[in-house]
Amino acid sequence: MTSAFPRKPRLTPEQRRALELLASSPHGVTEELLVHGYGLSSRMLPGLVRAGLATVERRVILAGGMLVELGKVRITAAGQRALAAGYRARCTAGAGGGGAHGSVLDRLHLARHRIA
Repeated sequence: MTSAFPRKPRLTPEQRRALELLASSPHGVTEELLVHGYGLSSRMLPGLVRAGLATVERRVILAGGMLVELGKVRITAAGQRALAAGYRARCTAGAGGGGAHGSVLDRLHLARHRIA
């Protein structure tokens, strides 16, 4: 039996990780850092933009005497809502909430409290 209402697509673990990183960076993150620094797929990022979960702001800057195009990725309000919906579903799914490892934001939050 099929439902009359289509199900919203779920975020993949990589998409969730990307949105968590973007949510923790109010000024955005460069595409290069997301791909090379965090190991995210360069093919996944345009999908987030097409889905309206992230946006890219492109700038041309002068670096080392050369013009360089820089793309900064930011999370959108829809991306924030998708991330929050995932947290609610995950938190109500079981006592452990985020699983054995937790989310990136959970680990960053814990790390901040250990340092302070």
